[in-house]
Amino acid sequence: MQKNLQKLNLNNLDEFKKIRLEALQNEPQAFGTSLNELKKEKLNKRYQVWYGAYMGGELVGIGSIKYAKAKKFSHIARLSGIYVKKEYRGQGLGRMLFEKRIEEAFSNPKVVKLKLIVNTSQTNAINLYKSCGFEIVGEMKKEFKVGENYYNAYLMELHKKSQGATL
Repeated sequence: MQKNLQKLNLNNLDEFKKIRLEALQNEPQAFGTSLNELKKEKLNKRYQVWYGAYMGGELVGIGSIKYAKAKKFSHIARLSGIYVKKEYRGQGLGRMLFEKRIEEAFSNPKVVKLKLIVNTSQTNAINLYKSCGFEIVGEMKKEFKVGENYYNAYLMELHKKSQGATL
């Protein structure tokens, strides 16, 4: 089956909402957005770009890049919301989606740093992020709360390389 990636837009809204709902239902501890906040999510925010991973014409994975609004932070982009349907994991879609977002974010000349937050128990995701050059720079205690349960998270960063040196 053919794999491809594309930026999502308002034409993809229904399929986006469906997979986003699935992600939030199946793994609520992995996302900062809750089910109640899903209805407020949009695909046409000025500072956020969503990508979709398609396999055989079906949207099977999503992930976003959020660019900072404030001038002091305009050199930083945040990767978030990555999810691949369980039945499509292990086929390289997550890596493809993740690497595309890194490439896209760093193609913006202002961006010199990427960051993300990941639940400390998500070892597969952490290993993927590390293999793409991200480093753990801190641990945040009780960062996510789902029901009455708290989850710790790592803050991970990747810096743009310039002439062989990390900025």
